[in-house]
Amino acid sequence: MQSVLRHWFNLGVVVAGVAFIFLLYEWSGMGFLQRVLLANFIIQLIQQYEEYGWFGREQAMKDMVLRSSADSPLIAKSTVLFNLFAAYVFYLGPVFFPDVIWLGLAPVLFGFTRFVIRVMTSGKLSAIHPRGQAALVYGHVPIGVLYLYYIHAHHLVSVWDWTFALSYMLGCQYIALVRVICEWLTDKNSPYPFSDDWNA
Repeated sequence: MQSVLRHWFNLGVVVAGVAFIFLLYEWSGMGFLQRVLLANFIIQLIQQYEEYGWFGREQAMKDMVLRSSADSPLIAKSTVLFNLFAAYVFYLGPVFFPDVIWLGLAPVLFGFTRFVIRVMTSGKLSAIHPRGQAALVYGHVPIGVLYLYYIHAHHLVSVWDWTFALSYMLGCQYIALVRVICEWLTDKNSPYPFSDDWNA
């Protein structure tokens, strides 16, 4: 289990590579929105590797800022579960339903939200990239801009799409991150705590 917890993001890179090859191979057979959403999924997997595998600092920030108390810190298993949910449900799901605009809009808005949070917590834009946020800045943000431009230019989005997308995004983050990960699955006696070498 420890090995899985320490190297799950490496598997994500493999999945991202396979998805990228599929995207190139099926490019002509996919609609524009489906291509964009699949690219967004690939970027999410790359960002997870960037944060947990390459830089390995994301878990420390969550443990310090988001944990409910010193008696119930985040554990590695819960954070892995959250990231798997984010990648394979929240980001991959819309790829199979590209015409359901609110479903694809939610992860796009989440990308912008994370970008704003990074800027606010870093104090300045130039501080984002060194912390392992290249995938966010150069991936999620431009893909999000492209997605928003397309759905507006082709009149595909409605007020209800915005409403459902915001509700879905906030609901998923609250239930999965705040309630499940930061409250229900916290355990100071867990055999899977974060450690300085957990991603080694």
